[in-house]
Amino acid sequence: MLNYTQEEVRAIASELLQVRDIHTTPIGNHQLNRNLVYKVTKGEGRPMALKLYYKKNRWNREVATLSRIRELEVTVPELLGYGVLKDGVEWCLMTHLEGKPLIEVFDEISEDDRKVLMRLLGRQLGALHSLSFPYFGNWDKNGVSLDRGVRYSDILIEKIESNMLTLFQQRLPHQQLYKRSLEKLRGYYDVFDEVDTASLCHNDIDSRNILVRKENEQWSLAIIDFEQSYPWDREHDLKNLYHTIFLDNKPLEEEFLNTYSQYHSLSKRFKVKMQAYLLYLGLNICSWSYLQAPEYYRQGVELLERLEKNRE
Repeated sequence: MLNYTQEEVRAIASELLQVRDIHTTPIGNHQLNRNLVYKVTKGEGRPMALKLYYKKNRWNREVATLSRIRELEVTVPELLGYGVLKDGVEWCLMTHLEGKPLIEVFDEISEDDRKVLMRLLGRQLGALHSLSFPYFGNWDKNGVSLDRGVRYSDILIEKIESNMLTLFQQRLPHQQLYKRSLEKLRGYYDVFDEVDTASLCHNDIDSRNILVRKENEQWSLAIIDFEQSYPWDREHDLKNLYHTIFLDNKPLEEEFLNTYSQYHSLSKRFKVKMQAYLLYLGLNICSWSYLQAPEYYRQGVELLERLEKNRE
């Protein structure tokens, strides 16, 4: 958890930019007690975004990704600089993109507008996933693999089992739900062996990290927050969209997939794989959020209960 005051952040931005007359405004999801993100303005210049990372080695992913997708048809922030503060906190400076998080406008706009946005998102994610790599997993800021030579299924299953240890050690409520969900998830492990293509993935794409804007009756869309990004299974990148949008709205799923499928075909066992990914998502949310973000914990439990009910 980072404990900078507003004035301390302003001083950090001023020192990084070597400018005294500077203004900082908090943006992002500070209530999660994770990263701190601020809009930075100096005079009449173009606004920037300063991101301070609560965890080490998240900065490397954002830097590696933003450095490699400038030529793709994906609207993302432009990387302006990065480094480490004197106290060891990693920082990244990028252009600030105008727009509102999709989560803030989703319930207010028409279904036709939502369909337009899903088509735009399908196009941008399709383009992002078109960048492929000869390895899966984490990388450093230069794009050098930190998991080279390890199979996708081995990396993922190790992540799952490690997170499940963390979950059960906390002795949280809903223990029996966790156990049933994990048993079902382990029954799907064989589907991970079928993944053989490593695509550039955002790995946290949902309505919080999608900025939308309507100008002159035309919608535009941008994707932000690439701190979890690295080469991974592109279908794994869709799990949050299913959780927050598509499970409740099949027409929007169809709009998205109609555009996305122009870039990539879904795997033969896509539905099975998505069930596995959603189970892991629910369990993973519960593993960290009980005290830190109770509302997220509730969402994780509700997702697991919904998946269990759908199987009955």
